[in-house]
Amino acid sequence: PAVEIVRRCLCRALEQAEAELKKTESRERKQAAEEDYSYSPTGKVLALQQRVLELRNAVAVQYKHEGAIQNPGPWRDRLREWL
Repeated sequence: PAVEIVRRCLCRALEQAEAELKKTESRERKQAAEEDYSYSPTGKVLALQQRVLELRNAVAVQYKHEGAIQNPGPWRDRLREWL
């Protein structure tokens, strides 16, 4: 598939991960406020933050025709998790 298709798939996954992160983090912050203790992110929030960062980097990867020295991995490898 074309570069644009791969990016759209990764962007869609990024939007979903960001929404899940926002929902989970707000729920945990609300619970911390209700129980009157300082908020500290759980492992789930940290994992979601890492996933969002990985997806942002995957979306931003450049291809040769965009000025990169070499293309990133094959599209199947880049989208393996999402297919």
